[in-house]
Amino acid sequence: MNRNFRSESHAPIDALFLTGLVCLSLIELAFSVVQPPVANVPRGTPQRQKQDEPNVDWPELEQRFGLEPLGSVFFKPGFGSNPSPTDGAEQQLRNVNAKWEAAVMSLGHTEVEAKRLIAARLDQYLSDAQLAAKNIDWLRLRQDYQLVDITRVAFSGPQTVRSNTQPWLEAIMSLGYSKVLSQWIIQMRRQNVQMEILKRNTPNPPVWQLPESASTDPRGTDSIPTVNPFETNLGTVSTGELTSIADPQLKYLFTIQPADWLIFDFNGLDSISDQQAAAFGKLYGSQLNLNGLRSITDTQAASLAEFKQNAQEKTLSLDGLTVLTERQAESLAKFQGTLSLNGLTSLSDTQAEAFGKYKGIVGQQNQGFGRSEMLLNGLNSINDHQAASLGKINDLALDGLTSISPEQLKHLTNNGFDLVHQRYNSTGAYLKLNGLTGFEDRHAEILSRSISRTTIQLNGLKSLTEKQAVLIGTLKLTLGGTLHLAGLLSLSDEQTEHLSSIPGLYLDGLTSISNAQAKSLSQLGGEYRAVLLKPNRLILPISVPTPYLSLDGLHSINETQARYLTSGLTGLSLGGLKSLTQTQAALLSRMKGLYVPYDLQPMIDESRTPDEKQKSHTDQD
Repeated sequence: MNRNFRSESHAPIDALFLTGLVCLSLIELAFSVVQPPVANVPRGTPQRQKQDEPNVDWPELEQRFGLEPLGSVFFKPGFGSNPSPTDGAEQQLRNVNAKWEAAVMSLGHTEVEAKRLIAARLDQYLSDAQLAAKNIDWLRLRQDYQLVDITRVAFSGPQTVRSNTQPWLEAIMSLGYSKVLSQWIIQMRRQNVQMEILKRNTPNPPVWQLPESASTDPRGTDSIPTVNPFETNLGTVSTGELTSIADPQLKYLFTIQPADWLIFDFNGLDSISDQQAAAFGKLYGSQLNLNGLRSITDTQAASLAEFKQNAQEKTLSLDGLTVLTERQAESLAKFQGTLSLNGLTSLSDTQAEAFGKYKGIVGQQNQGFGRSEMLLNGLNSINDHQAASLGKINDLALDGLTSISPEQLKHLTNNGFDLVHQRYNSTGAYLKLNGLTGFEDRHAEILSRSISRTTIQLNGLKSLTEKQAVLIGTLKLTLGGTLHLAGLLSLSDEQTEHLSSIPGLYLDGLTSISNAQAKSLSQLGGEYRAVLLKPNRLILPISVPTPYLSLDGLHSINETQARYLTSGLTGLSLGGLKSLTQTQAALLSRMKGLYVPYDLQPMIDESRTPDEKQKSHTDQD
């Protein structure tokens, strides 16, 4: 089943389907353990010495503990979503890895050793898949099995990719590869094809350009450090525990092959030179993290804002900065990607005006690729003028605010954003205010009039009054977006009925619901029709996106609730379920857009008809 629907705007995902190397950051997410320093070695030399690793019989462990094949979870629903895996998918990954960790620890290994061994195993999947992708005769395989040319679907949408995956998977497995490794091989092949096409179609492919002042050969004099300060492991380039580096050492950075998925983790650095900032701004990767910096110069801000100038998705994280000059704010606002400045606790009006011009990913890069947002979660207060300026930002996170005035909420939710342009962005306009705990009727009234946001997050609210539920229930989120109220611990039947007019709801704080609530939630969205709006005039009515409901806090449901929830929804997350009866599983199996914990999925699959099973299998692969 395809869970791309979980993208919070509910618009179709046009981004490239999951590639194997995107999983590198997920591997690190799942195995967040401190790795011992890795000696710097020449390119092409494996950093992990496989012969020194303890011998683990992975197939035997898998069979003995009844585990999901290691590495296969990345090809389950939710990992093809953009810009990142869904919350449920990440939790699924953690659950599977926890079981594998327990299995490896049963052999006498510590938790840290188990994490390292599993990460090494996943790393081996990547290495084996990369080698196989280079050695397989793809043309002959395509001709023998009469397959669609993989180069024709490398840049296609997810549906095209999925429909052509199964035949390729069977063809590669016929060569003797396991299913999991075959899946990795396909992703490596697609990645290689995509990179080749990008190279052919890019007039100026990414080329490292070392600043002239840092071009001195680091081996040329004893006065210049000769140690390579950069460690590369699982797609991440880091400076380890170093707090500073010398300009000539930058040369080592440019021995690393440029790649779209690289993460540059330089959080240990507490200061950089202008030359280093210029070099970092020319790097080509997905993230540049410099959270150890407490201050930067105006020149450095301008250089860092150029990071990965022509790529589709990128993040610049400077969470250590506590102050900025107005010129620095202007420079950073030009960054074309997600900008994280969570260390700022206050802004001047001029700085807020500069940030109000932030556009993130723009132009053709914004069509079908991931969203970019400005993260200002450290701000603990703003004034009306600043709210009006910041409200112009498309995707904005202000989770540090614990209270705002109704007037400020009005500025943040009704900014007159041009949604005609926004039609071409699959993610919509986000506003995150998860720190708000105080909410009055006037706030609910203002919120109900929001016309410029597709998604609003208010997960800090613990309760609503009846009047507030009535007002919020009239909220007409543009493009049929979602409202996050995951902090609510309880709702009455009447409150639930009012809120059910919203097309997308996250109510993950509820641990139980009544049958009446299930019936109301099954009619999510009601007769609501989303519209595209410009200030003061209707532009174009559009169809309602498929209704989506998240109830991950529920540990159980009854048959009546299962019947209701599967009758009107096309997207449903029940990630907290502990068990299911056969009847409940049969009812849930009718849904295509369903997420449940991994250990309950087999019951649902077994309840499907052969045609439904084949359809679900095709959607997953």
